Amino acid sequence: MNAMERRQYEMLVRVRDFGTAYGRLFPASTVAAANFAAVDAAIKELDAQDVVHMAASVSARAQRKDAARQALLARLQAISQTARVLCHEVPGLDHEFEVPASANDVTLLTIGRKFARDAGTYSKQFIAHGMPATFLADVSALVDGFDTALRDRGLGREARRAARVDTKATLSAGIAAVHSLNVIVTNHLTGDAVTTTVWDGAQRIVYRKRTEAAPAPATPGPAGTKAA
Repeated sequence: MNAMERRQYEMLVRVRDFGTAYGRLFPASTVAAANFAAVDAAIKELDAQDVVHMAASVSARAQRKDAARQALLARLQAISQTARVLCHEVPGLDHEFEVPASANDVTLLTIGRKFARDAGTYSKQFIAHGMPATFLADVSALVDGFDTALRDRGLGREARRAARVDTKATLSAGIAAVHSLNVIVTNHLTGDAVTTTVWDGAQRIVYRKRTEAAPAPATPGPAGTKAA
């Protein structure tokens, strides 16, 4: 939620709390109870959407992508270093398992798939030099994990857009219920100045005032003259 939506959300929470404290003042025959329930439902939905939005956030997905990339890169570099030792037994093997220092994400995926395919021919030698017996399956799993993390970043953008639409719709529904409650509260609490004041504070959204622009400095006139 942006700053304005956060203030609207906070207003809904205040209205819900007002309903908890003063709901008994309204006859059961009115729609007040239904409107307070709608406000409560909107708050719960907004809380759930906040969790979804957080999971789809750029930072969260970027962290997962970076972690998957680092895990794959570390395994590929270990295979590459082992191949440099094995090239004494298999000439040219070091060139078959090179990892460019500046490999981008797509290149790293391609290299990972190549390593998983080609290292099988020399699996006994790799394992004899300390690579785990599952290293080929491990590389394939790391490639798949990194590929998924890259795809998730794109899906995350769509999830964030959907969450924004849902947030606006839920806030609108909650605010509509507050507008209805405002009429009901005004009608039922005529003469109850104390509770009415509490309600006014609960349903009011305080927006931050824009900083007024500073007046432009006066432009000096020609030398020897005074500004009018």
